[in-house]
Amino acid sequence: LQTFSEEFLRAFSDPDEERAAARKIVELHQEDVDTKSTNEYATKFKTLAAELTWNDAALMAQFSKGLHWKTKEILSQRERQPSTLRSLMNTSITIDNVRRENEASRKKEAGKEKEKGKGKATGSTSSKTITENTTTRVSKEEIDRRKEWGLCIKCGRGPHKKRKRTKMRNREKRTGALNCESSAPK
Repeated sequence: LQTFSEEFLRAFSDPDEERAAARKIVELHQEDVDTKSTNEYATKFKTLAAELTWNDAALMAQFSKGLHWKTKEILSQRERQPSTLRSLMNTSITIDNVRRENEASRKKEAGKEKEKGKGKATGSTSSKTITENTTTRVSKEEIDRRKEWGLCIKCGRGPHKKRKRTKMRNREKRTGALNCESSAPK
């Protein structure tokens, strides 16, 4: 019976099993895993690590290398670093779970903020508010108001032409000043 199982394994097992597992574990990254969670990454990593004869330090280094960048960043800021592969995996999973909860919470809050803003008329919002939030769409009424007052339709500031706006932005970046009048055509 012993020789049968030895012959069977010799005939059907991969002779380069460890080398193949080493290649796969080096190529494995958290972003490549289906769900992209650290938990799934750790599971696949453990499966491949079982086929290797690497020591704990080498496995820890490889596991860390494949983690999501944000998880690595938070992990590096910890005062006490995990000393075993198991503790590294558990700590990384905890960090990733909290990170994902925070992201979901932020997305949910952003969705609520979007819903609050829907259906409200922007009316004659001050041009300062419009220019601070460059992603805000300007309403038809606001465009008409800006035209009437001789303001720039796009940024809501002083009477300058479109082609001058780029030069203005560059000057504002350099000096930090918001002075439309100096760039207005005379």
